[in-house]
Amino acid sequence: MIEIVPLMPRLYICSFPKSGTHLAIRITAHLAQQQKPKHWLGSFDKNSWSMNWLDFEKYIEPVILGQPAGTWMMGHMGWDPRYIEAFNKMKTSVLFIYRDLRDVAVSQAYHIENPDDKRYRHPGKAEFMALPDHQARIQAVIKGLGEWPGLFQRWDLFAPWLNCSDVLPIRFEQMVKEPRTVAQSVINYVAQRTLGETLPIVLQENYISAVEKAVNLMVEKEGVSFRAGRVGDWHFEFSDETKALCKKLAGPRLEELGYEW
Repeated sequence: MIEIVPLMPRLYICSFPKSGTHLAIRITAHLAQQQKPKHWLGSFDKNSWSMNWLDFEKYIEPVILGQPAGTWMMGHMGWDPRYIEAFNKMKTSVLFIYRDLRDVAVSQAYHIENPDDKRYRHPGKAEFMALPDHQARIQAVIKGLGEWPGLFQRWDLFAPWLNCSDVLPIRFEQMVKEPRTVAQSVINYVAQRTLGETLPIVLQENYISAVEKAVNLMVEKEGVSFRAGRVGDWHFEFSDETKALCKKLAGPRLEELGYEW
């Protein structure tokens, strides 16, 4: 009889702001518990809307090294080789969630416009809301406004996660369209990362129920329906002027991410 090794992973869900962090949490809900009392760990101040790095030794390293087994954390964390070194020391499974940056711009604009300052915090709301309309706010998100850096400037601090072999990158669009494929890849990655070896097929089969539970959470209709998704909203939200601005400032980034050819 093959002994089933208990899976007690440490997970960190990293995302560029407004790329689908909460959908990713639904995948991991049956693999680990939310770390308490605090499950948030970001690398920038001002609710991660700035490019001002927090002190690694004071704010970042102790949290990574102190994470209990069987828990997950989340946050917006730019790339720093010291982070992955600390994650590797703890065998933490790191999921990096990303999305078409044009859809990110739309989502960030709606985040700023939302009157709920508790759930949709942004320390520069007043400045953005002083702009004449929604389209102007999307453009401000893309190019920056005052002390708030533009979308692509901020993205460049996150992009190196995609080239890290120890991290599992996940497209938001795939989570929406292929939840079962994503759930399976996450669970396989987490199991191998945690146990430190290639798992026998028999052991993998014991996680099928976790995959199905994750899929059910990802597509449930209560609250927000992720299956309906918000993929490609920028086509309907961007004016011609905004499209031109985005194309100018994006450079080769959209092609590198596979969203343009």
